[in-house]
Amino acid sequence: MLAAMLMMPVPTMAQPAAGATSGTCAILTRAYVANLKALSYETFAAGTARSAPQATQLATEKANTLALIQLNLDLIIANRCPAPTAPVSTVTYAEGALTCALAEMKGEADKDAKCNRDTWKSIGSGAQAAKPGS
Repeated sequence: MLAAMLMMPVPTMAQPAAGATSGTCAILTRAYVANLKALSYETFAAGTARSAPQATQLATEKANTLALIQLNLDLIIANRCPAPTAPVSTVTYAEGALTCALAEMKGEADKDAKCNRDTWKSIGSGAQAAKPGS
């Protein structure tokens, strides 16, 4: 019996991707950034919830977005694309997300412009370092 088992062919394992094209990496990176923007928005929009069901819905959306971030990170790694080096944060796009959430809450006329996620900047893109003692 042991001899028969030793003679059986060894199942082959799936081989990792040979490397994705730059187009694939760009698509995955855009999806990841879009998910980070959604996560930042959902973080600040949760503070504008006006009822328990609305707060529950926003919490569910945030959990779903976190799951999408993980899936996209897995795809980035599986396709051997350059992986992000910064930690995932709920406030990566805080300024744009907060501005949008407040504009929506107040019903501002220019909320569409403020909620255009293409214009949101991540924290650290052009930010000044804090000076000691300030």
